[in-house]
Amino acid sequence: MSRYDVTTIDPAGTACVVGWDNPLQTFFAQVERVMPDPDDDPDILLWVGDRASSCLDVAELAEAIAPWAVLPCSVAKKLETERDTALPPTRVQAALHNILRTVAS
Repeated sequence: MSRYDVTTIDPAGTACVVGWDNPLQTFFAQVERVMPDPDDDPDILLWVGDRASSCLDVAELAEAIAPWAVLPCSVAKKLETERDTALPPTRVQAALHNILRTVAS
């Protein structure tokens, strides 16, 4: 799994991370409101890629975070490389995913 911090349009008010989740075989992004008290739970504004294969296109990821941040070309290229060179989930990961999908249904 990779994770990259992306500078937001309002860095004092929001934070954004993006990455590739290999076990879920998806890109992910999270945007959260920066809380004044670091002990407070973050206010999640966006969460993309929380299900298997739910976001496979870097352009889709960039569009999702666009209200808060611009995905740098260098990060987009790294993410595409990670997706294109990703190993498939192991048998254990696939079995666990199937169990969790069954339980969630």
